[in-house]
Amino acid sequence: MSVLVWLAALTAAAGASGAPRDSATPKTAPTPPLATEPLSTALPCNQRTQLGLDGCADRKLLAADKLLNADIVVVWHLLGGSARNDFVSAQDAWLKYRNADCKSQSDVYQGGTAQPMQYLLCLAEDDASRRLDLKGFYDLLTQDMSFPPKFP
Repeated sequence: MSVLVWLAALTAAAGASGAPRDSATPKTAPTPPLATEPLSTALPCNQRTQLGLDGCADRKLLAADKLLNADIVVVWHLLGGSARNDFVSAQDAWLKYRNADCKSQSDVYQGGTAQPMQYLLCLAEDDASRRLDLKGFYDLLTQDMSFPPKFP
């Protein structure tokens, strides 16, 4: 992975994109709290080189974020008022946890060329775990609905 992409990933772990909104965010959030990453897909996916494996990890994370964000939008539209504010707070806390969790896990590879890839793969795995949580929340929100919106 290029140094710039690795630095961007570490920045995300420290609180930039993909991290919680700052305290200046208004109480009523106008949009769903989506997961975003400071990644580009400039690196090609190639299973034979570390740089190529990093490119594969980039793509895996972006795909995981896309699925997670689709789930977030569905849940977001089922909520109103203070429930949306609470959802934003919960999602922001989860993003902070995810980034710190994956930084911690990738620290096992500190100084090695696999560290950036392991960080990105961990983020993708945590996204998948969050999707299960959101599915349970969706089920609770729609349990009495005759025609609930489709969950992705």
